[in-house]
Amino acid sequence: FKLRCTVRECQNILRPTESGLTCAAGHHFDRAKQGYWNLLQPQDRKSKHPGDCDEAVLARHRWLRRGYATGLIETLRRWVDDREPTQRTLDLGCGEGSFGPALFGKQPESYCGIDLSKPAIRLAVQNWREATWVLANADRTLPVADASVDRILSLFGRRPVTEIRRALKTGGKLILAVPGE
Repeated sequence: FKLRCTVRECQNILRPTESGLTCAAGHHFDRAKQGYWNLLQPQDRKSKHPGDCDEAVLARHRWLRRGYATGLIETLRRWVDDREPTQRTLDLGCGEGSFGPALFGKQPESYCGIDLSKPAIRLAVQNWREATWVLANADRTLPVADASVDRILSLFGRRPVTEIRRALKTGGKLILAVPGE
């Protein structure tokens, strides 16, 4: 995945190094010991613990594991062709990561989940270590290169329209789910 630096006014592409990710301006990001990339910047936090708390993350995880989202997953499969392993998917507000493996399980190298909640990202990594997981604020600037993703998924999450347009390749798909009947 072509991740971008999240330091204010930088936005350079991050390159893998022996010790993490580094941009041309010298900003460096380590991989957390749990396996995700922490690209969250101080200005992206409105509280000391941004995103969903442990209790909310675990409650949603239990609810999803009980199969309550099976109908939604089956509906979403109509717009997902999992036979295309090169299709890069960016999941905005991925939460604890249940939808990623359910929809894109054959393509972990082409999937990137982004969430603001550290407890959610940690749980996502535990459940699908092969995918790319990023702790970042998807409300502002998406930490991916211009025109670098084929699909953006936002299930009940944020939809920064300008950033979605910037990140999607020409002909890319935006898959949204919003609360309703």
